[in-house]
Amino acid sequence: MSTLEKLKQSVARQEAIQQSENWKTYQAMLRRIVDDVDIKPKELTDTLAAVGRSLADIDKDVENVKGRNAIRKRMADAVAAKEKLVAAQRELEAIKTEKQKFVDEINPRIDSASASVTQLTAIVNMGSQGKIELRETCLDPGLQAEREAVDREIHSQVTREAELQRFHPSQRGTDFGHMLNEVQKPLAVLRARREEIDLLRENQ
Repeated sequence: MSTLEKLKQSVARQEAIQQSENWKTYQAMLRRIVDDVDIKPKELTDTLAAVGRSLADIDKDVENVKGRNAIRKRMADAVAAKEKLVAAQRELEAIKTEKQKFVDEINPRIDSASASVTQLTAIVNMGSQGKIELRETCLDPGLQAEREAVDREIHSQVTREAELQRFHPSQRGTDFGHMLNEVQKPLAVLRARREEIDLLRENQ
């Protein structure tokens, strides 16, 4: 390589270094502008001239600095979040482990309680069925006859009530409520008496 070529390369390197230094100075000034720090007009014009920029470029370059600042903030937030993420992941795994221990412990208890409910439900149902069986196996002829008579009367009253209810509201007179009450009131008495008879049949 000739002396001239070496000289050109050396000058080019020096120019590149100087351009980079000038640009750093310009960027520092832009950051001061972003931070609302006062800039002297001569400093501004000298710095713009050194980097080959003009007043028309200032707005765009300031926005570029703001954008790069926002990027750096996102990166810093990501670093901080990454540390928290590791801790959150550990906590999540610990909670999952704790949950699994609880599930392993509670499932057998649920199964046991469910089995008890099933067994006791069957016993209760059998008890209810026992009431019916006691009534049906009672051989007292007097109670049986009275039960049948009460059932016939209940059937008769229910039939009368159904006949009254079939009347359209427009066909019901002013005494409809009284007539309905005359049916429903004896029904309540009859049903109460039937329960009394059934209780007597259970206890014999």
